[in-house]
Amino acid sequence: MAHARSAIIAAAGMPPPAAIAGFALIYVFLGALSLSTAYIQPNAAAVWIPSGYATGLLIARGRGFWPAILAGSFTVNAMVNFTNPDGMALDLLAALAVAVGNTAEAVLAAFLTERFADGKGFLNSARSVRYFLLFTVPLPPLVSAGVGLLASHLAALPAKDSEFEVFVTWYVANAAGMLIFCGIIVGLLEGGFFRFVRHRLGELLLLAGCLIFASQALCGVYFSEAVAEWTKPYMVIPLLLWAALRFGASGGLAAIALITVGASVGAMRGFQVFPADSPWQALTFLQIFLAMQAVMILFMTAAVAEATSARAELELRVRARTREVEQLLRRGEVFAALVAHDLKSPVYGIRNTLRTCVSGLAGRRLSTEDLLPALQVIEETCTALGDRVESLLSAPYLPEEAPGAPLATVMDNIAAAHRLTLQRRRVRLETHIPARLIVPRAREVEHIVDTLIDNAVRFSQEGDVVTVSASLDSGGIRITVADLGPGLPPDRLELLVRRDRPPAPPGESGQRPRLGLYLAAEQARWMDGALLYEPNWPTGARFVLHLPYRHVAFGADPSDAV
Repeated sequence: MAHARSAIIAAAGMPPPAAIAGFALIYVFLGALSLSTAYIQPNAAAVWIPSGYATGLLIARGRGFWPAILAGSFTVNAMVNFTNPDGMALDLLAALAVAVGNTAEAVLAAFLTERFADGKGFLNSARSVRYFLLFTVPLPPLVSAGVGLLASHLAALPAKDSEFEVFVTWYVANAAGMLIFCGIIVGLLEGGFFRFVRHRLGELLLLAGCLIFASQALCGVYFSEAVAEWTKPYMVIPLLLWAALRFGASGGLAAIALITVGASVGAMRGFQVFPADSPWQALTFLQIFLAMQAVMILFMTAAVAEATSARAELELRVRARTREVEQLLRRGEVFAALVAHDLKSPVYGIRNTLRTCVSGLAGRRLSTEDLLPALQVIEETCTALGDRVESLLSAPYLPEEAPGAPLATVMDNIAAAHRLTLQRRRVRLETHIPARLIVPRAREVEHIVDTLIDNAVRFSQEGDVVTVSASLDSGGIRITVADLGPGLPPDRLELLVRRDRPPAPPGESGQRPRLGLYLAAEQARWMDGALLYEPNWPTGARFVLHLPYRHVAFGADPSDAV
């Protein structure tokens, strides 16, 4: 049955009863402590800490904890109001009315803070502090002071001054308590109150000692008669600034709270920081003074928090831009290597053809009829090379979308660039490409496939076939380049996944499959794709370029791509 009741409470979003009881007991303790300053009327304290405690609890833990406020306030006021056994019912009714007023005050204050002052972050910006001071602090205490005054009048509680004085004392105590203690409670419950303790414990102890020394002057307890001549109310301001600048808003408010307790103790002992005709007036003046200090602290710490946040955001942006620049520089270096690698094959093809022509003419083994076809092949290769250079120079290496083109057209350009190499090595290139399959970033795809074909041709034997095909699967498009060569050694599979730097320069063989494979894999990753390797049984290599769907488009008839 107990487990079922707990499940119902959790499903309804209500706090656990044990938590409600614990927070209610804390309210009772703080209320009993604050009521020790109730001179003008038994339930009208000059310093009311529970208003800040209740508001901070509902802001930090949620308004579902209002039963803890209601139970704690009712208990405190019932103990104060219950003075005549004959009027017990009326006294309990008055205690309940005051408890309802205090609960309504806390709920309204939490709502206004969440609605206008960013909720738990109301201390982090000047705008939030401004709305906290305009709405949360002045308005809700009107509810509790009005309801409390009416309930006290019905219960005929004795007062030492007029009802107006009672109302002002009640209102100032609740407003000042909310202003000073609300931020402390939120900091305690959210864990931000202790974030400076670990690294600044020595400074914190020194500050606490200075505050205690300053507080004793406000309490009327002097270690030296010379202290009595000091301007006592204002000697605490430098310490409050120290606490706020070094320990944030919670530290500044905690310093004010310590001063409040010390000054209140002094007032109860008959020592008045601000002389007045009655003790409750002196405490009220003290609360107003400390509330003004709290306003100063809140605005100052909010400005510091905004400046710190802006500086942190600027540092993050600078780091992000620095990383982007580093990536762009690295991509620029890789792109330059990619251009050199892609131009290598056609340039070498032209060179080899010219060497053959020169040696043939020198040895008179090449006739005019044989020279003409060779020159036509060189012309076609130069044209293809010029198109290739234009393609490389206009292709973006930044992560931007490039114009699309049919994949079949891309393969025609690659085949034209490799025509001399294919003829010289007597290797055949076969393509199985859907006619209307369009690749948006066609030039980048052309770079990758060109590199794969170049490696496949160079490692193929005379009479071998290099096959290029394209297909669609559940993840996107697959472009496959397969050959019948020796395959990729296991120690070079890391080139497909390495992200640190290009491989070392080539050895004495002059071949560069390592650099080209690294560049192709890197460019595939820039396109959010992947370059995979599969053995081509029984011999050879199969490289698969896999691109996601956002890099694939179709022409007029999508069925052609299937």
